[in-house]
Amino acid sequence: MNGKELWQFQSESIKCPESIAVDILSNHFNNLTIIQHDGKLSKALLTKSDGLFNPLVVYYEKEKRILLLCNEDETKKLAEQCRKSMFAMLSTSRNYHLNTQTLLSLFDVYVGSVISCEVWGFYKGDDAEKVHLHFCKRQLGVKQSTNSAMIYMKLGRLPIIVKRKIQILKC
Repeated sequence: MNGKELWQFQSESIKCPESIAVDILSNHFNNLTIIQHDGKLSKALLTKSDGLFNPLVVYYEKEKRILLLCNEDETKKLAEQCRKSMFAMLSTSRNYHLNTQTLLSLFDVYVGSVISCEVWGFYKGDDAEKVHLHFCKRQLGVKQSTNSAMIYMKLGRLPIIVKRKIQILKC
């Protein structure tokens, strides 16, 4: 990339910045800092004392002016929410004798809202993927130890991280 340097920013509280979003949000380990557009002023929005612990994803919704943040320890909670959503969906749909494709579509809508790119971003999300694979293997009636690549191929699906990356790149 070639470009003109507009400004530089240095701060004692940000030693190794990992990322900067378009809205000038910098996400670093236990610190979330907003930096003014010219790089002259900054303010720590959240720190470790606020409960921030290894933030994985920061998403700012401009129109609604909402900041979504996912800490590392919250990913397991979100995956557990995925699991609960999956079982609730299966319980509700059990009486309707739906085919596999319909159930997969329901999974994408019902459970997919918890696994969305806005919350997980580029973080791999192994725990959420386990829920996805468990559901897929259950639909095919195969052992949980069955090779995951074969499951994806049989159902014509992709790992959730791939879907999220495609969704992120479309935005």
